[in-house]
Amino acid sequence: MRRYGGNLSPRTIRLVLSEVERAYNYPTRKEAMKREAQLKKWPKTKKEALIKGNLL
Repeated sequence: MRRYGGNLSPRTIRLVLSEVERAYNYPTRKEAMKREAQLKKWPKTKKEALIKGNLL
């Protein structure tokens, strides 16, 4: 890996899911952050199912 200013080089990140597009709407920042925390606890397989549309 290449060094970048003393740290590891930044990796490319690609957006694969936006819940706004899927008609999920979180009217407050607090609600959106709660959902994000929930998703971070999920295993990778469950996240992949959500991205594919197999899980809502």
